[in-house]
Amino acid sequence: MTWLPIDKNSFVWKQQSTEESVNLVRTTPFGSRHICKHCRGVLTIVYDSQPDLIWPCAGSLDDTSLPKSTKEMGSYLNRVCHICCRDKPSWLQLPDDEMERLDNAC
Repeated sequence: MTWLPIDKNSFVWKQQSTEESVNLVRTTPFGSRHICKHCRGVLTIVYDSQPDLIWPCAGSLDDTSLPKSTKEMGSYLNRVCHICCRDKPSWLQLPDDEMERLDNAC
């Protein structure tokens, strides 16, 4: 999955009543996820160590204003990097994009 770290003050839920459609659930010892009550899809990660950031799943975003290029995206978002590289499947080839690669999520 692709996750985008965004400052919580810049993140807005489009759903009018988030309380009715999304639960914030502790899913790991180090963070929680917003999960859709209807389809059980994971929408975000919120890490305890990064309380000012919310990491939405890129596939869950509905925002046509997001930049199209990696370079533009890097300047728009808080940080752009490959995470959990230690645990990637052996068949997955990361692109040669000069982005930082982290063994873990944080």
